[in-house]
Amino acid sequence: MKRFDISDLEMLVPFGDLHVGYGTMNRQKVDAVVDFIQEHDCNWIGMGDYIDNTPPQHKYFDWETTDLSPQDQVIEYCEIIEPIKDKCIGLLNGNHEVRSIRSGYDPVKQILRILKMPMEKHLKSIYLFPIKTGRVRYDVFATHGSARGLYFSTKPGYKMNKLLALSGLADADLYLMGHLHDTMSNEIKKIGMEDGKMILRKKWFAMTGGFVEFIDFEKGLESYGASMGYTPIDTGANVILFEKGHKEIYVERIV
Repeated sequence: MKRFDISDLEMLVPFGDLHVGYGTMNRQKVDAVVDFIQEHDCNWIGMGDYIDNTPPQHKYFDWETTDLSPQDQVIEYCEIIEPIKDKCIGLLNGNHEVRSIRSGYDPVKQILRILKMPMEKHLKSIYLFPIKTGRVRYDVFATHGSARGLYFSTKPGYKMNKLLALSGLADADLYLMGHLHDTMSNEIKKIGMEDGKMILRKKWFAMTGGFVEFIDFEKGLESYGASMGYTPIDTGANVILFEKGHKEIYVERIV
C-alpha cells in the first residue's frame, strides 16, 4: 500500500467474500485484513458471502472443498471478526446468505446474535450511507452485487461494466461491489452544477475483493472457478481512503 499521511485521511475497509468453510479460502489474507483494521482503528463494512453456506443438498455442494457445516462456518466467522466487531458499520447480504434465507435460516442474523451486535447492522441488499471527514461529506453506495454472465462474468470488461452500472441505481460519490472477487477500481467524471456554474464531478468505483484461491496447490484443491474455467484473479481486499480537506478518494490494496 502507498504511504499516506493518515491524519489527513478517513479510512474504510469493505470486507466480504471470505467464504468461510470453503477449502481454498486464504485464512492468512483474511487475518491480515483484520489486523489492518485493528492497527488503523478504521471502520469496515461487510460486503456479503461471509460463509460458503452450501449444504449437501445444494446443487453446488462439493464434499472435497467444504470442510465445515453452515452453522460451524458462522461460528468460525464470528471468531474471525470478534476483535473488530465494534468498528463494523453493518453486514450486507450476499448470495450465499440469501440461498438459505429463502428457506428460513438467516446467517447474518445469527452472526449478529452471537456477537451481540445490534440488529440494525443487518443491511440487507443495498446500503447508502454518508462518511463525514471535516468539511467534506462523501455518499457511499454499497451492494454485494450479482453476475449473470457465467463464463463471461470473470472477464475484466464485464466486471467493470457491472461496477460502473451501479451509478444508475444511486447518486453517490463512491460505489462498492463485491461478488466478483476482484479488487479493480475506476473513477469517472460527470458534468454537474455548483454555484450556478458547470463543473466536473468525480465518481469513484471499487470492487471489494475476495479470499477464495483459484487453486490451493498445497491442499491439491481446485475452486469452483477453476472447475468452471473462470479467469484466475489475485485474492485480497482494498482500503478506501477519503481526503478530509477536499473531495478525493484513493483505493489501495491491503493485501
